[in-house]
Amino acid sequence: MANKKSEQENMFVKDFRKLIVYQRSLTLVNRVYEMIKCFPSEERYRLESQIVRAVTSISANIAESEQLYVKKRFSFLNNAIGSANEFKCWLDIALQQNYIDSDTFNELEEKADEIIRILLKILKNLSLQKNPS
Repeated sequence: MANKKSEQENMFVKDFRKLIVYQRSLTLVNRVYEMIKCFPSEERYRLESQIVRAVTSISANIAESEQLYVKKRFSFLNNAIGSANEFKCWLDIALQQNYIDSDTFNELEEKADEIIRILLKILKNLSLQKNPS
């Protein structure tokens, strides 16, 4: 009976809002919204929308990763890493077009890199849980 209760407790989805990586991703989203205020109006539906879509996708995929099955978590966390890398690509373009300065670029790139590092650690831990030595 105790084993059955343990299985039921593990069935509950964790609150993704408590994850440090999710909180960091929201900090990045908020900083990006500040940054794009200075973009030229003609970029509203081009670069600006791509940047917002990529950066918000990081948070959304982290939230969606908090599911029951490890296989699904791997998929969503990998998508979050992909979105973080896509965000960095758009950030490169914003720098090249002189929409942001190098300080802003470095700050946002470091935040994205930190999120990627945390996600990679989570994936490594999930892999160890899935395949213990």
